[in-house]
Amino acid sequence: MRKNRCCGTLNPLNSQSSNPNSIISVVGSIGATGPTGVTGPTWATGPTGADASLKMRHAYLVTYAPNPTDEGIRVESKERLPITRIEMDPNNYLTLNTADNTLQFNKIGWYRITIVVSAYTNYADNQAFNPDTDFVSVGFCETGTDNIYIGASQWIYDEFPIPMFAQGIISVPDPRATYEIINTTKREFYLLTPKLELSATKSYFTTLPVSVVIEYLGRE
Repeated sequence: MRKNRCCGTLNPLNSQSSNPNSIISVVGSIGATGPTGVTGPTWATGPTGADASLKMRHAYLVTYAPNPTDEGIRVESKERLPITRIEMDPNNYLTLNTADNTLQFNKIGWYRITIVVSAYTNYADNQAFNPDTDFVSVGFCETGTDNIYIGASQWIYDEFPIPMFAQGIISVPDPRATYEIINTTKREFYLLTPKLELSATKSYFTTLPVSVVIEYLGRE
């Protein structure tokens, strides 16, 4: 006799079945979950990634005057102030063209710029102070424009150089653009500091006619 093929399970307890060869499928209850296995060993923690907040975000530019004349460095109206070199810029935020004294910002974003200039001008009429003419003024702008958002001016009462401070924030949307620091008066002025040989130090940083600190603030 051929046996029936099935996928179920015969219920031997069902004695009332009219067909002794009938198949009845029975699903039992799920048994208790077994115990949790032992946790595996913990491996050594990997090295900590670089902290972006500790990244140097500044650049430092200077103008040296190792052998200044008694008059100083003459800067004509609308002429660029000289910048000798980038003294510090470890993360390459700037490009300086020393041939034409222009700057480029290598990263798009916001920058805080601080400029210190030691300058003076002679009396225009060679006799007495005139507030309409006897002052120095500088501006930081995109090359060839009058878009000056950082600048400063100072009257010169005694034809002696004084430190002048300018600070502000600019947005740089295009790293291809060039920038300059210019004389924004209508006449010449002179960059001048005490002679280093008269100082008690040999450090040129104590007699800088121009210094610039630039801080990258980010893109947002």
